[in-house]
Order: sequence, then C-alpha cells, then structure tokens
Amino acid sequence: MKPLLIHPAHLAQYMQFAGMLAGPQKGDAVSFSAPGRQAGMWDGEKSASEVYQEERAGTFIAPYLYDLGGGVAEIRLEGGVYQLTTMQERWYADYVICNRLAQQSIRHATENPDVKAVRVVINSPGGTVVGTPETARALALLTESKNGMVIGCVDNMACSAAQWMLAGCGMTYASPSADVGSIGVYSVHLDYGKTYAAYFETDFNLIRDGERKAEFYREMTDEMRAEWQASVSEIGTSFRDSIRTMRGRDIPEAAMQGQSLTGVEGLAAGLVDALSDDPQGAALLDLREMISRNGN
Repeated sequence: MKPLLIHPAHLAQYMQFAGMLAGPQKGDAVSFSAPGRQAGMWDGEKSASEVYQEERAGTFIAPYLYDLGGGVAEIRLEGGVYQLTTMQERWYADYVICNRLAQQSIRHATENPDVKAVRVVINSPGGTVVGTPETARALALLTESKNGMVIGCVDNMACSAAQWMLAGCGMTYASPSADVGSIGVYSVHLDYGKTYAAYFETDFNLIRDGERKAEFYREMTDEMRAEWQASVSEIGTSFRDSIRTMRGRDIPEAAMQGQSLTGVEGLAAGLVDALSDDPQGAALLDLREMISRNGN
C-alpha cells in the first residue's frame, strides 16, 4: 500500500471506497453534475471515453470553485483525498477530493483577476500522499497571488492530508470542536500470499521476474521493512517541514505526532488562527471587509 495521510479512524471507510474505484461498467446509469460542468447521464449508448471527450470539450473548468459574489470565490474540498484517473474523476468528483481537479480549480481562481479573495472550505479526514503536496502548494500560491486574502475554514474536520492543504491558506478559522492535525504518515503491508492460501485452502505460488516485484504477495523481510520505514519517515519529515514553512511558525514537534487535535488545541499549537462557531460565515465577513479596506 502506498503511504497514506489520513486520520486512522477513517482508514476502513477510505479503503472501502478505494475498492470501488474500478468504477461502473458500460450501461450503468451514472449522474454527475458540478459547478461549471454540464450535467449528464451515461446511458450506455456511448463509451466512457466518448462521454469524457464531449465533456472535456464543454465547460468543465473548475468543479470545486464557486462564485460568492463581490469578488469573493469559494473552493470546497470535501471528502477523502484521492489521486484518480480522469475517468474515475467523472464518477467520483462529487463525493471525494480529486487532487488534480482541486489543483485545476485553485489555478483557475489564482489566474482570474475578478477573484479578489477566496474562502476555502475543507471537510476531510485526509487520504493519499500522491498529489497532496502539490495541492497544498497550489493553495499557497493562491494565497500569495491574492495578497493573503485566502481563509481556510474547518467546521468539521481537516486532518492529515487535509491539514497539509489547510496550511496553504493565508489564515485558518475552525470551530472549537473541529478535528485538525493528525500530521503523520503510515503505510500498511498485507501479505496477500498467506491470505489467499488460507482463503482458498491451497498453496499459493508466486511466479515473478524482478527481485522487488509483487512485494505484497510475500512476507515482509527486514530489508523491506527498513526501506518502507525510510520512505514513510522521509514523507513525514517533508510533511512537518511544509506545515511549518507554510504556516510561517515553529509548530511544536509534540503537536505533529499523528494525533488529531480539537480546534482549541489546534489554535494553541499554531495550526489554526482563530476560532468561531461559524467559521464559514466569519471568513466571508472578514474577506468582504478586506476587499473593502483594500479598495478593490
């Protein structure tokens, strides 16, 4: 398994969804609609690639980007964090955070001169490493391009990969009882060879070419464990360093050991800038005030 950035309590749900990512087969009815994207129904008369090409030629630009009026835009990042194929994005972008689409939405806001300020709403337990650092950096560039007028809001949860993204915002507001933090990385090795042998009550024979091929189907050796640990530790160090850099402060090491924190604890640790019972409402009021104060 690739290293994960997700609140451990949500791992089972995350893995259950990951098992669905093969997607529906041709003929299954799948509805999809998102801001800026034409709603459609896959009725089986066209192939998935034909439907996708038609949609790409349409207005599908920034599915997570909303216009709140008065120069304020909103980016909503909700659900588990995944790096999906373009076809999987068609099926699941309404239900999870697709890193590529998130980056596309963020870039659109960054490059749009009519967008003066942005409210970023995050509600996620985290997810995969792949694509997450890039999404966080895209948010940091958005913040820079809007002169800091980007506020991240958490009224439920922004853990692990989502916390990494949140750090890219100029300011962060959270409800007192929200879950934040869970800064850490882990990976799980499952010996599928033993599992299959036990399930089918027969011997399991692995034929492979390449010393490191199909590691999931054999027992973990000391060498494999050391290499996996080194990889996870490297990502963890990058995670913590990035949080400190983007937040612009020395977050205590004790606050970045994989534990989740309440909004109150996150404020004390420097992961959150302000508390509010209504983070989204407070952020919108403050952003409108910033725009008015700057004469935009």
